[in-house]
Amino acid sequence: MTQQFTHVVSKPKLPDFDQFMSKIRTIWDNGQLTNNGPLCRELERRLSEHLRHPRLSLYANGTLALIAALKAEELNDEVITTPFTFLATLNALIICGLTPVLVDVDINTFNIHPETVGAALSHRTSGILPVHVFGRACDVDGFTKLALESQKKVVYDAAHAFGVSRNGESILKNGDASILSLHATKIFSSVEGGLVASNSEKTNTFADAYRNFGLLNQDRSLAPGLNAKLSELHAAYGLLSLDTIDMEISGRKTAFLKYKENLSPSGLFLFQEPSSDFSSNYSYMPIVFNSFDSRVADEATRVLASNNIISKRYFYPLVHHLAQAYGTSVRINGSLKNAELISRSIICLPISGEMTCTDIDHISDLLIRVAQKYG
Repeated sequence: MTQQFTHVVSKPKLPDFDQFMSKIRTIWDNGQLTNNGPLCRELERRLSEHLRHPRLSLYANGTLALIAALKAEELNDEVITTPFTFLATLNALIICGLTPVLVDVDINTFNIHPETVGAALSHRTSGILPVHVFGRACDVDGFTKLALESQKKVVYDAAHAFGVSRNGESILKNGDASILSLHATKIFSSVEGGLVASNSEKTNTFADAYRNFGLLNQDRSLAPGLNAKLSELHAAYGLLSLDTIDMEISGRKTAFLKYKENLSPSGLFLFQEPSSDFSSNYSYMPIVFNSFDSRVADEATRVLASNNIISKRYFYPLVHHLAQAYGTSVRINGSLKNAELISRSIICLPISGEMTCTDIDHISDLLIRVAQKYG
């Protein structure tokens, strides 16, 4: 291998340095480093156009964006969500004083399903927090129907789902609100960042105010808010990243198809295929070893690392095991059998728009050898 991978999702090509420094010069000329400066406003506008969503509020990171969305929808008591997610999902609920209720995921999509969630509803349920895991869309129609029937709020953790759409309509338009992460490991990045996509003016007003200490204007406060604003420096990086995002997604699609071509014939791996109803951003390359044997995933990770290929056990262990250290209340509804099977046998492979067929052939050969060793 000639390329050194250093992230689960290999970072997209960095913006041109001279262009970035030109943006920095603009910030210095403007004399405004933060507080919803001109570059933040420009990034919000351009993202609104790119994502085809009219109400976006930029945040300093995705966790703060999720906290804001939960606060905006005035959720209380229990919220049903997935055990197969990053710790930030659970953290946001706990920080908001909410009790996470975990239900099992679908073995093929890795997402929670409206039917399973519906069976877990109780008088204590105030909302539902589905996660579009690895950018694959949940059954949004099913959740819309469930929300109407049960009169429950739905907030989507769409941290991985930048740009995902159905028939040209943004996936962010589903539910009461959605959040995105713009972290450096995401397919679109402002280095650190996040956003709230609001599906009502009320939520949008709250999200805009909440990131600025809860202030509606200089002399009026809406709620006890946070200092969660995105800086002009991060906005500058985001603006340049947006210029190359379509090329990055196209390159990742090519890489995904090459992985699939190499690995599928062996029958040793379970893929999370892109949904036929939705576009994909190919932001992650998860594979599950069909043996569901944790030893296979462990050894594959070691073998790849010894060849300078950095993979990641996303998401292992499951989030409630990590949260045990908090000594806090997390309720489990029913069996989490599918989530446990996936968690112990999944790895996420490097994927980027700049990967070569030679890179992917080498990674694939190593994985097949490990999987065959365990039958």
